[in-house]
Parts: sequence; structure tokens; C-alpha cells
Amino acid sequence: MLTLWVPHSYPACSQHAPNEHLLQSVAQEALQLMAGMLWDLTEQGASVCRQREKHSATATVA
Repeated sequence: MLTLWVPHSYPACSQHAPNEHLLQSVAQEALQLMAGMLWDLTEQGASVCRQREKHSATATVA
């Protein structure tokens, strides 16, 4: 299974610390990025899966 990591932070955010915070501009950019990525996945995801399955079926085992 593939995993895609998309961080939504910046170095000074103190991620997981008691004073953790997120800038509004970073949150807005992250929402736009994720909405676009999910939109693309719904439009192209099935095609990408078919191509991966086709490739893995034709790949030779070492």
C-alpha cells in the first residue's frame, strides 16, 4: 500500500509541544493543497490504479 505524507506545518510551529500552533496562512494553503489533491485523485485515481496493476502484472520477479 502506498502512503503519501503531506505535512502541514513549518519549523517554528512547535508541533506536538504544549505551545503548538498553526498560522492561518499555512492552514489556508494546506486546505487548498489537500482539496486540489483529493480532487485530482477522484478524477484520475482509477486510471492510476489500473496503470499500476498493469505494470505490476508485467513486472518480472527478481
